[in-house]
Amino acid sequence: MRFTNVAGAFAALVVGASAQTSTKVPVDRSLYDEFVHYARYVTGSRSQPCPKPPNGNTVQAYINIESTDTQATLFRDDTRAEFVLAFPGTNGTRDSLTDYTFLPVPYMPLSPKRCPGCTVHLGFYTAWASAADTVKAELDAAFATADYANYTLVIGGGSLGAALSNLAFASLKTQPQYAVRAVYNSGQPRVGNQAYADHVDELAGASATEAGIFYRVTHANDGVPQVPPPSLGFRHSRTEYWESEMNTTAATTYRCFGQEPADCNDAQGGFGVNDAHTSYAGYQDATCF
Repeated sequence: MRFTNVAGAFAALVVGASAQTSTKVPVDRSLYDEFVHYARYVTGSRSQPCPKPPNGNTVQAYINIESTDTQATLFRDDTRAEFVLAFPGTNGTRDSLTDYTFLPVPYMPLSPKRCPGCTVHLGFYTAWASAADTVKAELDAAFATADYANYTLVIGGGSLGAALSNLAFASLKTQPQYAVRAVYNSGQPRVGNQAYADHVDELAGASATEAGIFYRVTHANDGVPQVPPPSLGFRHSRTEYWESEMNTTAATTYRCFGQEPADCNDAQGGFGVNDAHTSYAGYQDATCF
């Protein structure tokens, strides 16, 4: 995700977040460890091939859509009995074009569940739509294997890949055969409007009181979660988990409340791709080589 050059233009457009009913609370160590665990897959998804997959697991399939330069890797964890579908962040000119094509367009779900009034980021939607059939075909093949029929699916991504993981979740969660258990993403930009954010919340079981299964991790003053701005009609879905310090620990990571929490990443004044965007917990722990 490369919003650095347009950050100044966005800065003038960003508006304040809506009020919230609760203040942030620390997460427990076990949840923080999950953030680290799944962030490693973001690093692993950047390389195709990946000879040494993250967390000692196996690559089930590589996905590469040349028309939109969209990649994903499907990992298999036999210990946890799950697949992990991971999308990498921006890498190259074509991905940058995807990032900057932020015109809101009507959301036509690639799934049975409708989403009336929903709009989404054109670039993100185009990239996901280009990959969706291939992703589903690889998942169908994986779940058709008798040994993996009872596995679950976790979806993740970083930056641009986090936006794609959001759209993948909205599509796949409505189809029970994919057994979506959770989303863990990091540095996600806003993807759609209020109606779309509410749609994702409903699918995730997230509300003012329930955290749900969508873990949207932010870090310090990472500027990417602040674009595209609310003034253009964009809004985050729940639930944000904020790694508040550059040197992240469980003790400095918080669950935040509301779709646009005012006391977490939104309050830090970050814009564009900065050091916080590239140093989420777990990013440095994994390598494919």
